[in-house]
Amino acid sequence: MSAGELHDIPLFSGLSEEQLRELWAAADEVRFGAGEVLFREGAAAEFWWVLLDGRVALRRRAGREESVVGV
Repeated sequence: MSAGELHDIPLFSGLSEEQLRELWAAADEVRFGAGEVLFREGAAAEFWWVLLDGRVALRRRAGREESVVGV
């Protein structure tokens, strides 16, 4: 992906080309595999994520039970 392609993402469509370049310069592309944990409830947010491809399942664990609360 390139800075120009960010403009195609609705979240960034209102940004100027200069703003997109600045955002791109500060960004890192991070790839995750199936089953990897991206974040945990209650933990401090250290990053701001934008999902470019794939899906994220939000899971809730209560005791021994785990359920998907959103995808």
